[in-house]
Amino acid sequence: MTIAGVMETTQFLRMCLGIGMTILDGLTFICPQLPTTARIDIESVLAQFKLGKPLTLALDSLASRSPLWLGLTDSLIAALITGSPIHDQLAELEQATKTSLDMAKLNRIKSVAVKSVLPLGLCFLPAFILLAVLPLVAGLVANFFNYPQ
Repeated sequence: MTIAGVMETTQFLRMCLGIGMTILDGLTFICPQLPTTARIDIESVLAQFKLGKPLTLALDSLASRSPLWLGLTDSLIAALITGSPIHDQLAELEQATKTSLDMAKLNRIKSVAVKSVLPLGLCFLPAFILLAVLPLVAGLVANFFNYPQ
């Protein structure tokens, strides 16, 4: 499961709940449209519910299996228990997940910048030594041995 799959699930579910669907109906509706790993996880929740397990416990078992689902499942469980609207919470969760994805991308970009300097240094360091340091040292050694006494 990837964080992008959780974000896509959150987006789809927020849209479904925004038009008045229940959480269960929203999960059932979005399940075929999800990426494979997310679809498998949501299908397992729906299968547990169909076998008689309460939806809150099925969602909790999903969060315990895959911690990436924890934010979404906690919000859904709280909304199922209290009956409170969840649309705003899902929007905040979606924004937090997007920020997390953006930070991960930025960290990868920064690491590429640092890693790209290494080959450059390996090429320029020998050239610098051969063109700048070696003639200086050779001149000093020559002057040292040719110094009149």
